Amino acid sequence: MQTKCPVCERSWTVGVERLRTAVYCSGRCRVRACRQRKAARDSTTDTLVVEHPTETLNTP
Repeated sequence: MQTKCPVCERSWTVGVERLRTAVYCSGRCRVRACRQRKAARDSTTDTLVVEHPTETLNTP
């Protein structure tokens, strides 16, 4: 049985490539999903979610 990661939509075979209970394809996607949930929960604060950091942003 194939399943898809809810973050990057990568598919994998359940029970072969990942555990049967796995939701995300990797630790990277698990952390990204956690940060996105936290940003949505803390929407009253200025939270910047950077998916692929390419440079350092200096904000005052």
